[in-house]
Amino acid sequence: MAPGPSKGVLFGPVKDWRRPGVRVLREIKGRVRQYQLEDVTNWDAVRRFRELRGKEVLNEAEGRIVREELEWNDEEKGRSMIESITLRERESHDDMEILKVIDPPTAERAIEILRDPNSWLIQDEAEGGIIEDREVEYSEREVDDQIFEMIKISTPIPEGATREEGLGVVTLMFSTPKSTEKKKEARRVWREKFDREKA
Repeated sequence: MAPGPSKGVLFGPVKDWRRPGVRVLREIKGRVRQYQLEDVTNWDAVRRFRELRGKEVLNEAEGRIVREELEWNDEEKGRSMIESITLRERESHDDMEILKVIDPPTAERAIEILRDPNSWLIQDEAEGGIIEDREVEYSEREVDDQIFEMIKISTPIPEGATREEGLGVVTLMFSTPKSTEKKKEARRVWREKFDREKA
């Protein structure tokens, strides 16, 4: 199994919304919807975003997930928070919406999503620059109409601990229909075209 790609593999609680790879997982009526936040550091250039105290709302959303992380109990939840977030990201990946503040309506929509207490502000661990304390291996293969992914996460051995006591290895596996990957690529191409025309 080869080392994981630079991004899109492992997700955890946001560490800094000013860095790349920030997304929102929002639960609505039992279903998780995913939003990819783009060009966040420039949102403040939109007057309506400033009027709605956008930066404060982002900081509050970051604080909410930090508190959730502090209260997280692996044994009670059945898995670590990073495992849970990565699983939820994969499950909602085919329903991801690009969220970019460019005018008053998009500013109001972003604020509504970020203020929702059922929204988790998460971050791609590689893009966020917060993956240094664990090793991640990634593999992908295609079988018929499915794409199978495997992520192996190894945490370091604390100083003074034996290998048996300190080494934690978790393996996550996912399968995605190829048709979903094609839809994601089509959305990405459409969005880039939209942004060019908007500019």
